[in-house]
Amino acid sequence: MGPKTDVYALGVMLFELLAGVPPFMAEGPMEIMAQHMFVEPPRVKEVGLKREPHPGLEALARAALSKKVEERPSAAEFRARLTEALAGEDDASLLAASVTARLSNAVLTREERALPPRVPSVRPPAESTDQPKERVALWGFPSARVEALRSALSVNGLLVTAWAEDELGGPDAAEVRAVLIPGDGAEARIPSVRSHPTTKRRAIVVVDVKAVSSTPMLIRAGASDVALAQASDESIAVRVQKLLRSRRHA
Repeated sequence: MGPKTDVYALGVMLFELLAGVPPFMAEGPMEIMAQHMFVEPPRVKEVGLKREPHPGLEALARAALSKKVEERPSAAEFRARLTEALAGEDDASLLAASVTARLSNAVLTREERALPPRVPSVRPPAESTDQPKERVALWGFPSARVEALRSALSVNGLLVTAWAEDELGGPDAAEVRAVLIPGDGAEARIPSVRSHPTTKRRAIVVVDVKAVSSTPMLIRAGASDVALAQASDESIAVRVQKLLRSRRHA
């Protein structure tokens, strides 16, 4: 507890003002606490009102919500950056204003910009920019749990592979971007995933964790994210999506 904890609280409030929802939401207080401790907040435009935020204010909120205390601004720095952002004098706001000006200029006709007429040309059809579906693997789950998770993950646009206990790194392992493992026995499974040649760099999500007190140990062991037993399968699927998205843009 201390001044940097107060700054974190200000970051939570600022995020909610921008997005209309808190940065972290879950079914129980223990899972929310675990998210505050170990999970990066989503982008403002991805949650709640899903609107494009003020760039300087979002940057300030994310800085205040940093997991590393030393990376958060001081209270004085927070106030100064907030004042600058509201006045449009911060770097992020100036950059956004520059982009807006360029976009506004882009809608002028060539005559209005004193440019010669463009000679028509034949161009090939644009390639699709749709993001291909990503594959995740379920390893070590009983069949009934596999089907429940497969359903939730598939509905959220993910391809799902199920590996039996002795099938880590199957023939499609090269396509897998995340490995989901059950909370029971996770301490032994995480090192196996991290040491396997085709999965060692993949995200690891531990689900159905019974005690929130296990979360720090699992994260230190190499888990990328942890979902407690009371988390719904839908919320697990959404968290896997966000994790994969953040790794794509990292």
